[in-house]
Amino acid sequence: MKRGRFFNLLTDEDIEMSMIELMNVFFAYDKELVLKDLSFDIHQGEFLSIIGPNGSGKTTLLRLFSRVIEPKMGEIRLKGKDINKIKRKELAKTISVVPQDSFINFPFSVLDVVLMGRYPYLENLSFEKKEDLEMARKAMILTDIFHLSQRDINDLSGGERQRAIIARALTQQPEILLLDEFTSSLDLNHKIEIYELIKRLNIEKSLTIINVSHDLNIASEYADRLLLLNEGSIHSLGTPREVLKRDIIRDVFECNVLIEDSPVTGSPYVIPLNSNLRIEDRRKILRIHVISGEGRGSVLMRRLFIRGFEITAGVLNIGDTDQIVGEALGISMVLEKPFSAISEQAFLQNLEMIEKADLVVMGKFRIGKGNVRNLEVVLEGLKRGKEFFIVDNDLDYDFTGGDAKRIYELIRERGGIFVKNHKDLMKKIDTKIKDMV
Repeated sequence: MKRGRFFNLLTDEDIEMSMIELMNVFFAYDKELVLKDLSFDIHQGEFLSIIGPNGSGKTTLLRLFSRVIEPKMGEIRLKGKDINKIKRKELAKTISVVPQDSFINFPFSVLDVVLMGRYPYLENLSFEKKEDLEMARKAMILTDIFHLSQRDINDLSGGERQRAIIARALTQQPEILLLDEFTSSLDLNHKIEIYELIKRLNIEKSLTIINVSHDLNIASEYADRLLLLNEGSIHSLGTPREVLKRDIIRDVFECNVLIEDSPVTGSPYVIPLNSNLRIEDRRKILRIHVISGEGRGSVLMRRLFIRGFEITAGVLNIGDTDQIVGEALGISMVLEKPFSAISEQAFLQNLEMIEKADLVVMGKFRIGKGNVRNLEVVLEGLKRGKEFFIVDNDLDYDFTGGDAKRIYELIRERGGIFVKNHKDLMKKIDTKIKDMV
């Protein structure tokens, strides 16, 4: 027996094979490690959705699959072959891509754009044949743009243009379809229609789908498996029911949710929950003082501000990113002159703000002779019984001749609570709030 894929046929033997295999894949932009030691495989006819927070490596992984970029370490195999050794034109016969946004600078008609999907099959300087036009026609009908075939692609709405790009990808006759947030510009009606079409091709034609999505419920509804990435690593890989669990969502996305079964399909359905405390209640309960430097505290201050806490900060140098962000957020700050060491007066003002705070948090920043007093003030605050949450600092950049490392050890010995990153810090703060109410 044979099964058809989009305009083609596959055997049952083909369906059992791994289409893509990753073996210990690493990728970095410059020196920033984005993907870390990824190993898994994707089978023929599988619908895999890649989910995860912003910056977790989802789109980068898709770019590795389409060979826009190459791994720094490890290997990716396509149907058993090293993907980097496959000729571009042959690769295009197997994989097609629908990006989130597509820009076409020339006034091509919709039909011209869709026919670009036939490029891998055309000889040099040859024109499309009758069968090429027929495949383009069928793809345009399936994506509901046949009536727009003679329109200029740049005259279409964003959603119409995206459906034309999907039609182009289908006209390419792929065995694997890579989708990167491909329905973000579609209205609800066409989003559902397109997903139903993609799922139908996946089931009936054994088209392998690899879909990056921020919509956990869409991913749950249509995917066979979910790959949850977090900070460039695989956090979870399994069925929607195995991956979409409250503790996993809370751990990775840092939000509280309720998981229920869809009353229609039975798939796990994620319902975001508001915090038990309103913003005005949080402001009354907890005042947080932030110690940071060299622009690395701005993200932390924004996150605490959005959560509704009353925030103070110091000591910051005038003109650095932390000070600029703090001013924009209306945060009370202890300030020092630009490029100046922390003075005794600023040190004492910082200590005064610490005394008034319910909790003090210290971010991760490089330490030099000019800002080492931001560590010394922590020691003084601990002596006075204040509670400190500190993001662990590996001190790769210690410009104090070892003083910073020594102070950090004293802070640890005297009761400073160390956390690995901002995510763990937020968990600690949430736990403290629960203990206080």
